[in-house]
Amino acid sequence: MKIFLSLLLLFCLACTGSPEPDQAPDPIKFYFEVEVEGQKFRQELSSSLPDSNHPLVFQGGFNTQINEGCVPGICINPFFINMLFSDVLGKQPWEQIEMIQVPSGSYTSHNWFGGSNLSPTPTTGFVTITKKSVDQKYIQGTFEGEVYKTGTQTPVKIPIKGSFSGKYQLD
Repeated sequence: MKIFLSLLLLFCLACTGSPEPDQAPDPIKFYFEVEVEGQKFRQELSSSLPDSNHPLVFQGGFNTQINEGCVPGICINPFFINMLFSDVLGKQPWEQIEMIQVPSGSYTSHNWFGGSNLSPTPTTGFVTITKKSVDQKYIQGTFEGEVYKTGTQTPVKIPIKGSFSGKYQLD
C-alpha cells in the first residue's frame, strides 16, 4: 500500500510539471493620468517611439504636448503638461506646475491668470518617484496637491492628483 501511495504521489508530481522558467517581465506602459475637479484624464502613450521623439520624457520634469504619440484611438485633446520636479526617489515638493491642460481646463500652481489683478501665492504639492531606471529608461511616480484653474474670476485652490510612467532621459 505504501508503495502504491508513493507511486501515486510521484505520478501527481510529474503531472504538475516542472516550474516554468522565469517569464519576461511585462512591457513598461507609458502614460500620464490626472484627476482634477472630479474628472480623471489618462493619456496612454505608445511605447514604440524612439527616445528622441517620445512625447513624455523626464528632463527635470515634463514639458510636453502629448496628444501626439498617444495610443491610437484614445488620444485626449487638448493634453499639455509643463511640470517641474526632481527625479529623487521618494516624496518631495514639486517645483511647480506651470500648466496641466486637459479638456476640463488649464491648471497651474504658480502662474494663475484670470479675470482680476490678483496675484495669489503659489500652491503646494508633492511628487513621489516610486521607480526609476536609467538602464531601462523609465520613471514612474505619483503627484498630489493644489492648483489654480486659469481663466477664472478669482483664484480658488483645487485639489489635483495623478500618476505617470514616462521615458527617463538624462541630459
